[in-house]
Amino acid sequence: MTMGRLWRDLHLDYFCILGYAPGDSRYNMIEHCWAPVTTWLTGLQLSDTIPGEDKNPEAQSKLSEEDRARKNATVLDNAIRDVHKCLDGKMYDSFKVTAVAMDSSSTHHYSDEAKVEELSDASVKKIKADIVLTELAAEYKFLASHSVQRTYQLEFVKCQDSQCHHCSNHPVRAKKLLTFLREFGGGHGFTPVPSDKVPGHFFTWQEMASKAVTGKLKIPALDEGVHSPINGERVCQAGCKKVFVSAADRDRHNRLMHKL
Repeated sequence: MTMGRLWRDLHLDYFCILGYAPGDSRYNMIEHCWAPVTTWLTGLQLSDTIPGEDKNPEAQSKLSEEDRARKNATVLDNAIRDVHKCLDGKMYDSFKVTAVAMDSSSTHHYSDEAKVEELSDASVKKIKADIVLTELAAEYKFLASHSVQRTYQLEFVKCQDSQCHHCSNHPVRAKKLLTFLREFGGGHGFTPVPSDKVPGHFFTWQEMASKAVTGKLKIPALDEGVHSPINGERVCQAGCKKVFVSAADRDRHNRLMHKL
């Protein structure tokens, strides 16, 4: 729920999180963009001390735990700002990068991790008997209904439902992107397709987009071509764009989305 809350609270039109894909690097878009980021950060040194001091907080034995924590936070915030300066405003694929630095002292956070964890294994009866779990379940259903969940990729996308309070009150800003995804991508990012030009490789996102516009791309199913670790139902049969990564994941989804 953490990533979904971030998408919602920042009023993002589209939010995509990609994970490490061992044996399936075509799904690891992080690798594709890491080279320019590495270039921008080359030579950057992050200090482990506060300006004017010659020892880092951990080496200052006379500090109280409170002061040590405060100084460590300052060191971290300074490092975040230095990284921010290196990335903000750079151009990537003709687009300007907008980096956002978040101080460690930010008070905008959630502290209900224990309840969220409890929700994942709670029975329907237990959820209905607990007001906090009931509210979290409703929040989960909202976030899940705006998501596309695959083995190596998680996306959150604003919807077009006029009854959706969130999306109606925060209209889409990236209209061209979402219009394109809805018309040619099934409302989400493409599943990588093998290249017919370079054996053993896959079309880039841009190549697939060009083919989709001209009607030459058959939109693959979610996770098409990816080995499934489970038997039986792999994709939600109730219309959710959800690929199950385990039997427990399938049971959890069906319980929270379709039995409450």
